[in-house]
Amino acid sequence: AHKSLAIRLAANFKIQLRHAVSWSSKLQRTQMNSFVVADQDEYHPALPRFHFFSRLVIPEKNRYAIYQKSGKVEFVDGPAVRILLMQRGGPCKNIVASADEYLVVTKKNGAVTHTPGPTSIWVDPTEHEVIKRREKIEFGTGEAAIVYTEENNSVGRSVVHGPCKLLLSPNQWLHNFSWTHLDGSMEFTKLETRNSIEIDLAGLRTKCHATLSSVKLTVAFRIDDIEKMLNKSQNPVMDLTSAISADLLHFVGQLNISEFKEHCKELNFLKNFPISNERASGIGFILENADFCGYEVSASIQNLLDKEVHASITKRIQTQQDEQAQNSLDFKLQKEAERQHKELELAQTKFENEIKQLESKEKILSEIRVEEQRNLLKGKLDFLKQLNKMNCDVT
Repeated sequence: AHKSLAIRLAANFKIQLRHAVSWSSKLQRTQMNSFVVADQDEYHPALPRFHFFSRLVIPEKNRYAIYQKSGKVEFVDGPAVRILLMQRGGPCKNIVASADEYLVVTKKNGAVTHTPGPTSIWVDPTEHEVIKRREKIEFGTGEAAIVYTEENNSVGRSVVHGPCKLLLSPNQWLHNFSWTHLDGSMEFTKLETRNSIEIDLAGLRTKCHATLSSVKLTVAFRIDDIEKMLNKSQNPVMDLTSAISADLLHFVGQLNISEFKEHCKELNFLKNFPISNERASGIGFILENADFCGYEVSASIQNLLDKEVHASITKRIQTQQDEQAQNSLDFKLQKEAERQHKELELAQTKFENEIKQLESKEKILSEIRVEEQRNLLKGKLDFLKQLNKMNCDVT
């Protein structure tokens, strides 16, 4: 009886041993660690490898999870040594988040926590369902986001302005903007408070019924009131595009093709976009500037415009030539008048000099005559005095 019992125990032990070895080799090929990496920053705990008989050395600053036969899990921090006999055991992953990151921990009971970095968490296969490492949402200058927060079965909304780094709580999420425009649609969560709209409209007709193939315009805007934008418009870019198109249609329709060609530069001024300014103000936007980028017309109209431009250039050149000829003639006449004026001034100066010379000569002759008369009278007077002294009667 003892022998037969020993034989049965040995046979049972061989069966268990063969089954254990087969199971162990299979697990070694498929489940070598106590976690499964779904992607670079997402970790799912998994069953560690099965050890038939192993001497487990746990290095320092490491943690191993060892499954007891009772089903309990023992976490052993290194340095340590354990003997595993037909048990599961393996290392636990230490998930580290830097200051620019945070950890999203989903537990087996469904609870989700967000742990900001810098921090680290050991993966617990009995408690954690998945641990994700995510980067904090960075907002630069001029960027903003709409954050929704659910509390007590109600949802609140707030605006976050950059520059900042945003860490969302499990009960928070970002507003997903979905805007459409003439070239397609765009989806985003970061709202740029300063941006521009590029518009390329075709089929605009002038007052003379000429059709413009393309009118290109870029309008820069600034979001001044985000709350007003959210309350008043679901697609503000399309609203602005429609308003700018209406202003362009009105501006082009008032002019013929020649006048539009002459006055198209006025599209660089926002005063010519009254509908757009009013609509922008109604949805919390402010238009900052407009840049007219040119226009295109059909080949036939372009040919007419080229002829008109050629005629205008020819006329302008002829006018410039006439002006140059007239200016040259005016210059000659002016120089001739200046020369005659100078000759007249010289003749007058010469005449005045001659008069002065004659006057000077006359004055000298007059003085000579006066002196001669004076000398003559003086001689007579002296003669009479002498006769008087000699008592001569000259009567």
